[in-house]
Amino acid sequence: MESERQKTSRVVVAGLCVLLCSAPLLAVFFNDGGVHDVDYVIPNTDSFGLAVDFGTTVNVLPGAWVQGGYYNGDVSALGTINFYGGIVDGTVYVYDTGTVTVYGSGFTIDDGSGPVALDPSVTQINNPYAPNWTIYQFTLTGQYDNGDPINLFISLDYPTSVLYLNWPAPEPNINVYPISHEIDFGDIEVGQSSSGIVQIYNNGNADLQVAPAQIVGDAAFLITVDPTPMAVAPGLTVDIEVTFTPADEGYVTASLIINSDDPDQPSIDVFLGGAGVITEVPPSEQIQEIIAFYNQSIAEGTIVGYGPWNLPERRVKALRCMLVAAGHLINGGYYRLATITLEAVDKLSDGKKCPQDFIVGENVAPFNTMVNTLIEDLENL
Repeated sequence: MESERQKTSRVVVAGLCVLLCSAPLLAVFFNDGGVHDVDYVIPNTDSFGLAVDFGTTVNVLPGAWVQGGYYNGDVSALGTINFYGGIVDGTVYVYDTGTVTVYGSGFTIDDGSGPVALDPSVTQINNPYAPNWTIYQFTLTGQYDNGDPINLFISLDYPTSVLYLNWPAPEPNINVYPISHEIDFGDIEVGQSSSGIVQIYNNGNADLQVAPAQIVGDAAFLITVDPTPMAVAPGLTVDIEVTFTPADEGYVTASLIINSDDPDQPSIDVFLGGAGVITEVPPSEQIQEIIAFYNQSIAEGTIVGYGPWNLPERRVKALRCMLVAAGHLINGGYYRLATITLEAVDKLSDGKKCPQDFIVGENVAPFNTMVNTLIEDLENL
């Protein structure tokens, strides 16, 4: 004797065949046991828009559109249907003999109790009412592999009906910013520094393994903040800081090399460029900088007067007066006289025993260097 399920299945299938075999009512009915691609519009009809019979496979591709609804835009899956794209206005009916797979990511289902995001480990949706003979219906949303949205209303019409989900294989995807893969630091004063950020973003769906970053090229470029090597989780970013400190005049280049396990871009070179420049400071500004440095060093105690009794204080004042006098001479255009005055300051702060220095301290040497630089510039005028 036939079981109740067998009788019901036979009646349903027989009734369905009568419905599907009425050619004038069907838009597309595949029953030849072959494989077919659908990437076109199936217009509104009086019955199922798309039906696939036992042993036949249909690939629904981007561009497909089963129009209408409630038997006008419905899909009947007795065979195999693979959804790689497309739009279905009606319902996708999955029978116990049918195999329906949706290829995409970011899947969410809503059976009327609210949307639930599915974990990528979920690869199939079963009828939760099994073994009872109750239809399970829900809306499946997400994104096809080409970026098109998924919006399918699914009906699992048998206790053993299953909807299969095929997620993209887990894979990291590296994006490096700036998008141009280059940083031009422009003109930087020799001895000064400028920093730039290179950002690594994982746009994939698996951890991105980033190897230690390295710079190949001019030594003026250094990695000053480097979190690599590390694993960058999907959707996260890490920053690498590169600093440019030119030691000489001229344009120099280098490359920041980023290696990872991205299968498409295992190595990315970020171009680095910059120019060291020397800005000519006029003597009138140089002498003011020297005086300011001298006064600040005296206040901090990094320059102090040298000698017994009240000589230290007097010598500090004497050098200050000589610097101020040199400034007046420079402003008046008397460069030769200013040079003679500054040469006297140099001899009293050069660290030599004869003549004895007027000042001592840790800032005496840089002070003396500033004085000699100004002397050289005045001699070149």
